[in-house]
Amino acid sequence: MNIKNSHAVKSLNLNQRFDANDELRNPLDTGISSEDELKELLRGTEHVAEKLCTARLSRGLNAQGNSVLLFEDGKSSCHFVRVALSCLIQPVAGDLVQIFFSKECYWILAVLERRDNSQGIHLNFEQHSVSLLAGQIELRSTSSMTLSSQELSLKANLLSQTLIERQTHISGSDTTHAGSVALYAQRHMGFYSKVTTFAAQSLLKIDGGQIHMG
Repeated sequence: MNIKNSHAVKSLNLNQRFDANDELRNPLDTGISSEDELKELLRGTEHVAEKLCTARLSRGLNAQGNSVLLFEDGKSSCHFVRVALSCLIQPVAGDLVQIFFSKECYWILAVLERRDNSQGIHLNFEQHSVSLLAGQIELRSTSSMTLSSQELSLKANLLSQTLIERQTHISGSDTTHAGSVALYAQRHMGFYSKVTTFAAQSLLKIDGGQIHMG
């Protein structure tokens, strides 16, 4: 195995064991200048694999982060558990999770299995901002989709909508600023309000086969 730099050492497979006394075959290609430096980098890595295990949550996390973990050997106990930032799926009771444990607490790194498919999957970013960058993004739902936010901002060069029916309910004001506005209806168009005002600076034109006023 070629060790490129110190970052590569930290990302090595945790299931492998390393002996710091092993001969460094090609030190010029690794960025490590001496055997002592290699020993320092590998110090403690032989114990990392022993801190990884799988367990099943017997109950969900409470507000303090406590949960009962059921381990593979059949033992169960209550521990202080925190969800790692990389684990975006919110764990629930019954989930099989990957655990990394330290002196301070147990960390859930990933949700491996969920037996109850009726429970929805929740992506939890807490208070962090999320940014997605891609050439093309497609969101598709077979039943319904809901967007909920205190403020929604949309910027695009072109907005295209193809709908069978649209209903809009606005409790406040609806304001549109545009260079030109054209409305086309195949059958009927109606304006209903207590007060209606049409104002034009130069020309106001009303044309129709019949015009009824009053």
